[in-house]
Amino acid sequence: MNYVCVIGGANIDVVCTPLTTVRMRDSNPCTVRYSLGGVARNIAENLARLGVKVVFITALAGDANAERIESNAAFLGIDLSHCVRVNDGVTSTYTCINDEKGDMLVAASDMSILKHLTCQRLEERLDVINGAQCVVTDTNDADCLRFLQQHVTVPLFVDTVSAKKTEIVKNDIKNIFCLKPNLIEAEVLSGIEIRDSQCLQKAVDVIRSKGVNWVFVSQGKEGVTYSDGATGHVDSFPVKVVNTTGAGDSFMAGVVYGYINGMDISHCAMMGCAASAITVSDRETVSESMSVEKVNNILKGELQ
Repeated sequence: MNYVCVIGGANIDVVCTPLTTVRMRDSNPCTVRYSLGGVARNIAENLARLGVKVVFITALAGDANAERIESNAAFLGIDLSHCVRVNDGVTSTYTCINDEKGDMLVAASDMSILKHLTCQRLEERLDVINGAQCVVTDTNDADCLRFLQQHVTVPLFVDTVSAKKTEIVKNDIKNIFCLKPNLIEAEVLSGIEIRDSQCLQKAVDVIRSKGVNWVFVSQGKEGVTYSDGATGHVDSFPVKVVNTTGAGDSFMAGVVYGYINGMDISHCAMMGCAASAITVSDRETVSESMSVEKVNNILKGELQ
């Protein structure tokens, strides 16, 4: 059976937005919004919505939040049977408190359950991991990433997640088929300050020289620069931006979809940018309207 194996974090995201100007050290009336999150989980959901069979390996507790993640996975047909179960743990949670305008004031996360997603647990699941068409993972745990670099025999796709987590793995990024940093993360990986296109080219070359086949550097509204030895660029699609959260996750899903369907790097970049356009047009982190049909419509210039 053809499938993609996704390994990494799954969160419950809680976003609180006050109804009036925030008063510190006091109770503030607000709206509270719950959603499913986590870079790896978001990639898994986007892939599933693109019609890809997904095996998702994460760590889940025995609580109500885990049930929410499981329910969503069951609806989408995502296989969670190889997850690490920590019945007395707490499912990973990200909490954000905004100001009255919706801009983040402070955020906090409890991802301690991912400590149970160890190299030993991955080794126990290595047959499933290497049975996939490719493996997609995040940088939440440096030891687990190194294990996958050493033991995965199929193409390994890595999402760098954040500058802080990129810093942890920057000196050991060999044996990676595809890496997707943003500009700040590319600076961390390459040690080059990216001021212009020439600096960006040098940064991409440095990253590839460390042991990466494909590099995609996301540039927000400016699109993406990619390289497999030859460098190219794809502009972002002109859509009304509603919410940029999750754009990188859908981009990675679009790239993976393109790869397993035999597309070259330039077409994968276009697939990723089209998937991102769907995401940023939606208030949700993963758009329920994500589909191959809609991606293809965007590629044909049929923007909505």
